[in-house]
Amino acid sequence: MVYSLNFSQPFKTSQNLTALFQTTSKAAGGTGSANNIAPNYHDGAMLANDAEYFLYGGLLTRTAAFAEPHADDVLAYQAYQYGPVKESWHPGFLTARLPSGITRYLAFGGAANAPSEQKAFYFGGLKSPSAGPIYDVSTNASINAVNASEYMLILDMSTQQQETWKNVSLPSNIQARANPELVWVPVGSQGILVAIGGVLLPQWAYSKQQSENPSLSVSVPRS
Repeated sequence: MVYSLNFSQPFKTSQNLTALFQTTSKAAGGTGSANNIAPNYHDGAMLANDAEYFLYGGLLTRTAAFAEPHADDVLAYQAYQYGPVKESWHPGFLTARLPSGITRYLAFGGAANAPSEQKAFYFGGLKSPSAGPIYDVSTNASINAVNASEYMLILDMSTQQQETWKNVSLPSNIQARANPELVWVPVGSQGILVAIGGVLLPQWAYSKQQSENPSLSVSVPRS
C-alpha cells in the first residue's frame, strides 16, 4: 500500500492522525496483493515532481514464489497529466523501463527532488560486487549491497511519458558513500544539491561484519 496525506484538508493535532491517511494499492486494479507486480523494497527511494513519482532501487526479499521484476523495471505512479494532452491518459501505476546502463540494483542512496526543475536525483548508495541483483542481508556476499556506487542518477521529468535517466560520475574529490542525505536547495538559477553525511565503507549495514579500518566508516563531512 501507498499512504498519502492531503494537506488541503484541515485537521487538529488532537485528532487520530493515522485516520487521515488515504491508501492506494500498488496491485493491478488497485486491489489485492501486489506480489511480483509491485513488490516491497527496503531502503529504496521516491523520485518525484508535483504530478508523478518513480519508485527506484531498494532491496528485495529473496523468494522463489514469484518471478522478480527485470533489472530495468521501475514502478511509476502518475497522479496528474501535464504537457501535451494525452487522450488515453488516466491516473494510476505503470511499469517503466530504465535505459541501457542503468538498473534498479542500488540501495542505501540519497534521494532529492526538485519539482520546479522537473528533476530528481539519487546520489551514491550501495550495489552488489557484480552490480547485479541485491537482496535483504544474506550469507551469500555476492547478492548483498556492499560496494559503494560512484555515480549520481539524474531523472528528468520535463516531458511526461518521455522521462530521461542518466548516470553522472562523481568528481574525484566527492567520495562514494552509503546512506547520505541529499537536499535540493532552491537558490540560484536551478538550485544546488547538498550531500550531508553518509559512510565510506559498507560494513555499517551488516551487523555481523566489521570494517578493517573503522576510522573510515565514521560520518563524512558535508560536500
